[in-house]
Amino acid sequence: MNERTPEKALPALEAVTSPLNPDEKAARQREHARRTYYRKLNQMQALRGQMHKLEDQYERLMEIKRQKEELDTVSGLSYLVGTRMDLSELYADITDVKERLLKQNEALQAASRDDHEFALKAQKWLTDADDHDSLVLYSSSSSSDEA
Repeated sequence: MNERTPEKALPALEAVTSPLNPDEKAARQREHARRTYYRKLNQMQALRGQMHKLEDQYERLMEIKRQKEELDTVSGLSYLVGTRMDLSELYADITDVKERLLKQNEALQAASRDDHEFALKAQKWLTDADDHDSLVLYSSSSSSDEA
């Protein structure tokens, strides 16, 4: 049943020249049914092949679309996708995005410097406070030893 006979390999049905007896009619009907079966089987096989090709093509296109969307999202220019802008407008928009990112970067660096300076001052203040407490404790313990 797994063996498929191509349509070309089937013998051609001969034209009926005389009346057929019942056995000949049954044989001719079986031959016709067999031809129809294999013709449909071959059509299904061809359609499955086409379907697999189309599914593969669809998967490739979806992967390309997904990669393009990721690239647009990463670049920060997703709002430009699908529009028809000339290169000078595109360059101006990219320059604006770059300037905005540079300003954000400078602001983040300034905030980082401020945080670092505050951390150093707090650490120094805590260290000075610990040293002062140690001196107070040392001087009070020395005074109590003398008494």
